[in-house]
Amino acid sequence: MRYALPFLAREARVRREYAHLYEAWDVRAWAPAAKVADGLRSRLPDEQFDFRGSAPRRPGLRARTRRSD
Repeated sequence: MRYALPFLAREARVRREYAHLYEAWDVRAWAPAAKVADGLRSRLPDEQFDFRGSAPRRPGLRARTRRSD
C-alpha cells in the first residue's frame, strides 16, 4: 500500500534587510512563494527572501511528465 506524503507548499517572506525594496510587503508575513513570484513577475532572489516548506528543486532536475515515467 502506498501512502501519500504530505505536501508542504513552499512559502517565502522578505528578509528584513531587503524590506526597503518591497515596501508593500509585510516582512513578518509568510506567503506562498508562487504567489509572491507571480506578483513580482520574476524568480525570487534567494539572498532577498527566506523560504520554508517543500525543498527547492535541485539544479538540473527536470520536472517529471508522464512521458518520462
